[in-house]
Amino acid sequence: YFQLGVFFLFLFSFKERSIHPLPRNIPLILLSLYIVIQTAFVFHDSASKSFYNHLNIFAFINFLTFLLFYRSSCEIVTIQDIKLIIRYMGYGVLLVLAYCLIQVLSLDQFQDPLATDYNRPTWYKMDYLVGTLGNPTHLAGYLGITLPLIYIKTGKKWFIVGCLAWAVIALSGSISGVVTATASTAFYSLYRRMKVLVPIIVGI
Repeated sequence: YFQLGVFFLFLFSFKERSIHPLPRNIPLILLSLYIVIQTAFVFHDSASKSFYNHLNIFAFINFLTFLLFYRSSCEIVTIQDIKLIIRYMGYGVLLVLAYCLIQVLSLDQFQDPLATDYNRPTWYKMDYLVGTLGNPTHLAGYLGITLPLIYIKTGKKWFIVGCLAWAVIALSGSISGVVTATASTAFYSLYRRMKVLVPIIVGI
């Protein structure tokens, strides 16, 4: 009921005034209603079997997130808002990198139990470089796609931050993260016409 309630509240919000009102989007409304019906069916089936499959909620959450992003970018968010969002996203990346640095220096307190005996850890190993995302691959991918937020800044401080981001991506051991970071950097360099970045990436 909570998921359905959230969805109906969102659909009702289409009647609210916005900065850039759009014509009624019938295909989007029909698609949203289909997801509502599908969500109701899945949860009714889970309730009838007394078994809750938590994976079923991901489709609902992902679609609702897409709808929120769609509506925000089309109707609510202004250029000033986007600039502010990008600014604070850059600070968010900075915080993740700071935590990664603490983790590399083994100053964090998180442990990864590798063996258990009746839910009691028998021995531990220091956790991997996961940042705040809990997974080395996810961390490297996140830093890879957010590199342009660092590149767009100027000054020696942000240059060091960029080098630190690349170092964390390399230390994560994620090939997909390196590929993502390379593609993100190449795209940014072409978009901003900063050809000097291309040989740097090739060198890395």
